[in-house]
Amino acid sequence: MPGPSHPTEDGVRETRAATDERLYRERSRPIDYEFAQVNMYAIIKAGGRQHKVTPGGILTIDGTAGSPGSELTIGEVLLVEKDGGEILAGAPFVANARVVGVVEGASRGPKIRVFKKKRRKGMRRTKGHRAMFTRVRVKDITL
Repeated sequence: MPGPSHPTEDGVRETRAATDERLYRERSRPIDYEFAQVNMYAIIKAGGRQHKVTPGGILTIDGTAGSPGSELTIGEVLLVEKDGGEILAGAPFVANARVVGVVEGASRGPKIRVFKKKRRKGMRRTKGHRAMFTRVRVKDITL
């Protein structure tokens, strides 16, 4: 028996597992039309990884970063390219640069299964996990 289903934007219903997997694969969405003329971007360090962000884009961070609707400020900005093509690189971070975003929600990644076996010994172990992710909509890049 399939699990509970949820409607999508086009009205088709999908299971919770399919929804979680779709949100996990959806690492970034197209930029909103109100920000279409902005050519500014930044490379930030969040969750132990480097991400390229643009105003209006979606950022997916490992772990939980706050409650939905709360504002999140990331100060570890490694590089910023302004509209005119001017590039500011930090050593290691750009001074006074901040990326401001709003937490949209949390989702879980796909189930990872780890299977270990030793042949001829009867030893079989199955472990696994599902990683938590936080979706953040980037509002602004300030210098």
